[in-house]
Amino acid sequence: MHGDMDIQDFLGHNKRRKLMFGDEIFLDQLRKELPPVFTREFASEKIGRIFSAKSMSNADALGIGPSVKVRIGKKVGYERDSFLQWLRGKMKHDAPHVKKENTFHYMHDSTPFRTF
Repeated sequence: MHGDMDIQDFLGHNKRRKLMFGDEIFLDQLRKELPPVFTREFASEKIGRIFSAKSMSNADALGIGPSVKVRIGKKVGYERDSFLQWLRGKMKHDAPHVKKENTFHYMHDSTPFRTF
C-alpha cells in the first residue's frame, strides 16, 4: 500500500481524490473492449446506451464531446483514449458536498441544459 497508510486511510485518501474503484474497473474493462477508433453508435452500445449516439453528437456540436475525433464521410469516429477521458469526466457520484446547482450549465442565452 502507500507507506504507513492503513486501508481506511487509503480509502479516505482516494475519496478525497475522487478515485472510485468501480469506475476504474469499468473504464479498464471498456478500454479492453474498444478498438483504437470507433463510431458513436459502437460507443453507445459498449456503454449500455447510457449515452446515445445522438447525445454524443450533441455534445460534439456544443464543443464538450471527446477531444479527438475522426470524420470519414458522414461518420464520426472517436479515438479510444480521448473517449475514455471524456467519459471519466462525465461520471458523477452522489456526494453530499456537491451542490445540485453544479450539475446544471447555462449557455450564453441563459438556456439551462444538463451535462451528460
